Amino acid sequence: MPADVREKLSAARGKRPQMKDPMQRVGSRTVRKATGSSVQAGQYVRRTFTFREEQLARIRSLAAEWDVSENDVARWLIDVGLAEVGDGRQPEIAPMGRRIVGR
Repeated sequence: MPADVREKLSAARGKRPQMKDPMQRVGSRTVRKATGSSVQAGQYVRRTFTFREEQLARIRSLAAEWDVSENDVARWLIDVGLAEVGDGRQPEIAPMGRRIVGR
């Protein structure tokens, strides 16, 4: 490419107006609603967590026993755990690896 063309292209790049972001002032909830995002599920927010097989088996068992959904059982268990933390209970943390020790 000739030097004069390269200079013109280089100069033109610096003069291009920056495009405005049309979504800059739109709230995240509005964006999720407009795009049909599956992150929001009614009053709940979807997240992905990983569980051990025995944890899931126990959740399934409790859901069947109580005749409620597995999601309701999992949310209830999390609420109970959060209440325990609110009362000052804390897990033992392994010194290396940032993992909770015990079950």
